Amino acid sequence: DGLLTPANVVRRAAAHGVDVLALTDHDEVAGLAEARDAAAEAGISFVNGSELSVTWNGETVHIVALGIDPDNVELNEGLAAVRSGRDSRARRIGDALQDAGIPDAFDGASTFVTSPRLISRTHFARYLIETGYVRDMKDAFKRYLTAGKPGYVAHAWATLPQVVDWIHG
Repeated sequence: DGLLTPANVVRRAAAHGVDVLALTDHDEVAGLAEARDAAAEAGISFVNGSELSVTWNGETVHIVALGIDPDNVELNEGLAAVRSGRDSRARRIGDALQDAGIPDAFDGASTFVTSPRLISRTHFARYLIETGYVRDMKDAFKRYLTAGKPGYVAHAWATLPQVVDWIHG
């Protein structure tokens, strides 16, 4: 969910001497095949992974899941549901920022998205930086993208028991 494609992440890691790598995009497994192929070309050992967004005791927690099966049906269905909510949330963030006087935030944030399935607050932060509304990531989140700020929109993540069920089927 960063700025580089999975293959470019692997190439950069190889250039820096990495010999084992896991790709862990937020709530996504779509880049694993590309990263795995690039890792094989670069002679890097590759581990399938994902960063799973869950709600636990009322808090959002991001769990790095390693060694997952990217073809697991339950996992893919669960992640698809989370991503669907992520897209809806992103549109509401764009609307909220528009109401706060920041035009075209959704479209602007979308220009930083490498996978249209993975738009997040980080992409909005990059847009806010590029357009001069904030100095850096920390400022973007502090002024606009955390609870109680003009661009914050809560998201209903999966629960921890749901994620455990997805992984273990």
